[in-house]
Amino acid sequence: MKGRILQTAAGMFLALSLAACSGGGSAAEEAVDSDITEGTIMRETIAGTTTAGADVLFTQITAVDNEDLRITITGTDPEMAWGYGVLYSMENRSKDRTYSITVEDAAINGLTMDPFYSCDVEAGSTLEDAITFSSAELEKYGIGRVTDVELTLSVYDTDNWAAGEIWNGTVRICPFGEEAAVTYVRAPRDTDQVIMDNEYVTVTLVDGRMEEDKGYALDLYFVNKTDREIWFNVAGAYINDSEADPMFAADIKPGRPLYSSVWWTEDLLESEKISDVEEVTLDVQIMDAHDETASDLLFATVTFSP
Repeated sequence: MKGRILQTAAGMFLALSLAACSGGGSAAEEAVDSDITEGTIMRETIAGTTTAGADVLFTQITAVDNEDLRITITGTDPEMAWGYGVLYSMENRSKDRTYSITVEDAAINGLTMDPFYSCDVEAGSTLEDAITFSSAELEKYGIGRVTDVELTLSVYDTDNWAAGEIWNGTVRICPFGEEAAVTYVRAPRDTDQVIMDNEYVTVTLVDGRMEEDKGYALDLYFVNKTDREIWFNVAGAYINDSEADPMFAADIKPGRPLYSSVWWTEDLLESEKISDVEEVTLDVQIMDAHDETASDLLFATVTFSP
């Protein structure tokens, strides 16, 4: 459970410290200021090229409209500076509370991806911004055409997170229509190595890499084979017979594959005098993500050469 707690805390830290609002003067602001309404023709990107044949009819989506707030998905912009943008507006109807909106979970074409987004909206004000998915990541995973975006959004009182969510909900955006939505399928590579395959999950080693000033990473591809959300935790690890715990854990949703990387820091490798990675052993714990009191679904040890 220590790994789970640390991973959750690290994820929250990244979301709050690395993510930020797009800011004024951005493509998001310009697009929203153009007064997008139902019936507006939006342009999408297919394989990196905007074409007239890719025009779509976008209908605004109201995610929530109550006494506390209103959130509306106003459009998409595939050609933002950092990647693919989902444009939205959020009205804070509170008189004295600042709200924080975060992306709790997200997927592109059914592949779990994290835009690491968080932004604050002051009382009585309206924010117009964009949630952006990295173009580098989309290209890395072979996604040229975005046909399906799923966002789970949470809104909190900025000064009282302990009070819990003010609102939480999931919205789905299909820029070309639901009938045109496609599901992500990863093309296997000759260099792939399946390191775990059981009734719960298939884990494929995509790459093992040493990065200067960062450490060593195992790039993994997870497929949840169950009908429930599972928690994949590295309870212990060895590199070349030296104990080296990376403190890694991940939520894997049913029907939603996930890329994630297990990292060993440069300091940890140096402390264990590890310069080359010849063999890795992982003690893997698989649990029901929504029942921490239940017994492990699986506890297994896997050893492989990256």
